[in-house]
Amino acid sequence: MAASKQKNKLPYRLWTRTEDSLIGKFSDRELARLLRRSVAAVQVRRIGLGMRKYRLKINPWERWEEKVLGTGTDREIGKRLGRTGACVAARRRLLKIPKWDKYVPWNGWKSGEDRLLGRMTDGEVSRRTGRSLYGVRGRRHLLGVKSPATYRPFTRAEDRLLGTDYDSAIGQKLGRHWQTVAQRRRGLGIPAFGQWSSQRKFKLRRSS
Repeated sequence: MAASKQKNKLPYRLWTRTEDSLIGKFSDRELARLLRRSVAAVQVRRIGLGMRKYRLKINPWERWEEKVLGTGTDREIGKRLGRTGACVAARRRLLKIPKWDKYVPWNGWKSGEDRLLGRMTDGEVSRRTGRSLYGVRGRRHLLGVKSPATYRPFTRAEDRLLGTDYDSAIGQKLGRHWQTVAQRRRGLGIPAFGQWSSQRKFKLRRSS
């Protein structure tokens, strides 16, 4: 019985100077994994040498690093700054910087443009900034700003006008943004103005 216990017992391995130099620079668990020793063995050795437990060094954020937040995904920014994606995401949330969206770039909008969101309709913001209506809506949703306008449904009379003229002209008649008119027209399956004749000719050819 005693002989079997001696066979199963691992032989004692002396510590080298290189191994001792690593103590305190990694956590006990990480160092045990690197040196292929038990965590208890590393702890005993560290305490025997009178060394303190490893503590994660705090890497303060620089101003130029904070300016980069939100210009790409957290993982991409982390690779550029030498930080983890989780660390970048935590800092971004702390500074209340919206998450990057490839369809609505964070750097594309100025602070003055952002202040217009929610104070006027998306169509008015689109006209003032020269941005598309979908871009304005996407930016507003990204920042969590509510729309000041209430939804105005299309009437049957308005639907009859769709496709009878250019979307911009119909929009001016109805007091709506031309992209809103185009979206409604496409939703009803109505061709754009100028496409009626070509589609009718195509249907006549197929029917004949």
